[in-house]
Amino acid sequence: MTRNEDDINRRRSREARDAQPGDTGKERLFSMGDDGDVPLAAVFKTRRGPRRSAPPPPPIDAPEPLEVLDVLDEDAVELTDADEGFDVLLTNDFRVSKSSKAPAARSDDRPTSLNDVIPPDADPVWAREAVLATVAERAGGKDRPDGMWYQELFNSDYLKTELAIGAEQVRSEVDFIENALGLPTNGRVLDLGCGFGRHTVPLARRGYDMVGLDLSLDLLKTALRRAQAKKASIKFVHGDIRDLEFDRVFDGVYCFNTTFGYFTETENLLVLRGVHRALKPGGRFLIDVVNRDYAIQSLPVRNWWEGDGCLVQEDVDFDHLTSRLMVKRFLVYADGTQREYDITTRIYGVHELMAMLRLVGFRYVSLAGSLHTPGAFFGVGSERILLTVER
Repeated sequence: MTRNEDDINRRRSREARDAQPGDTGKERLFSMGDDGDVPLAAVFKTRRGPRRSAPPPPPIDAPEPLEVLDVLDEDAVELTDADEGFDVLLTNDFRVSKSSKAPAARSDDRPTSLNDVIPPDADPVWAREAVLATVAERAGGKDRPDGMWYQELFNSDYLKTELAIGAEQVRSEVDFIENALGLPTNGRVLDLGCGFGRHTVPLARRGYDMVGLDLSLDLLKTALRRAQAKKASIKFVHGDIRDLEFDRVFDGVYCFNTTFGYFTETENLLVLRGVHRALKPGGRFLIDVVNRDYAIQSLPVRNWWEGDGCLVQEDVDFDHLTSRLMVKRFLVYADGTQREYDITTRIYGVHELMAMLRLVGFRYVSLAGSLHTPGAFFGVGSERILLTVER
């Protein structure tokens, strides 16, 4: 037997030994060893029997329905107490619903899900109104829990933790707001979540009829002092942005610095619905939030900085199941006092935010990724979403 014949027989013997039942003779992977070809594994094998489909996902529990929103009488208004220095003209234009009444009796035929109110062949326009009506019903304010982070965080000590922002930065933000809203001379503008009046006061000094609304009475007191120091005439309203009851009274509304997204999905949509109602036809809304696609690239992360007589540390992470930014804030004050807050904010991609805005009736105007690039957005490279829409 020649050497070539011996090699051939040895190779055939190895292949017969390594063959397994069911092999189809299709391509195999080999590795070159010292003594020749060494089989590693059969790459393809014939599948037998029908292909099994993936099991259906488990059902998702429907959220518990919330009670119907009670709205105050036509002349009612919820403002800060006059003893606190808020001397505001009470008019029907400036009213905010207050959730102080007892819950309404629940009827047995009350809808508990969208399936109960929207038939499969529903007219799209009618269906949209049904969705928004159900949103308002479920997001009413009677059963909202107390002690939420946004009720506790923005207290009198909050400003001590704020990083200083120079006058030039504030001017750039105010310029952007003014240009984006395209306001008429002396137009009436709502600052939604105005805080201590960073933008409200400068815009009032530019001649606009400003209204600042915020849930934090401590921050509103600071805003009032700033307005008085600048001799600016501003109506400051103490209220919840979920309970807007303004009806076509504003030429422009803006919500800056990721003040939007604190609440549940339904409540966040309710905020946008209230903004739409508050605007005159043709009025514009500017919303400024962190860009989710940018933010999640560097998470989780730990930040810390020195405030005014305090040290602030934040551990930031992202919940991919809920698309919420999770922030644990830890504060240590000079006197040794310590505080902790668990902050959670829903953050959005542009397409999600625009879909919500379209649902409540807005149309697109412009999109920017920063104050310095109006009309330009660079996807994951843009830190912010500055989206302008129109009623």
